[in-house]
Amino acid sequence: MAYLHETRVPQNQMEVLDRMIELQREHRYDKAIQLLRDWTANPSYDPTQNDYYFQQLAMIYFMKAYERPRDRDQAILPSAPICEKRLRL
Repeated sequence: MAYLHETRVPQNQMEVLDRMIELQREHRYDKAIQLLRDWTANPSYDPTQNDYYFQQLAMIYFMKAYERPRDRDQAILPSAPICEKRLRL
């Protein structure tokens, strides 16, 4: 089943953030992570927002770890490089 927000291509930063929040509410963390990663590769992406996006990605990984205790290590490990990038900014 395709969700409405999966059929739309985000056109701007607000649409990306709205969709990210929607995915998090549905506990679809992997989709939210992929959405942010895809957006940062999009030509419309504003690299001056890196700090905010790195923070959001890390938070999604932490939420995923909290919701899925059995997979906690696998969920947190990918957030380490993101946190390092954020600290360098």
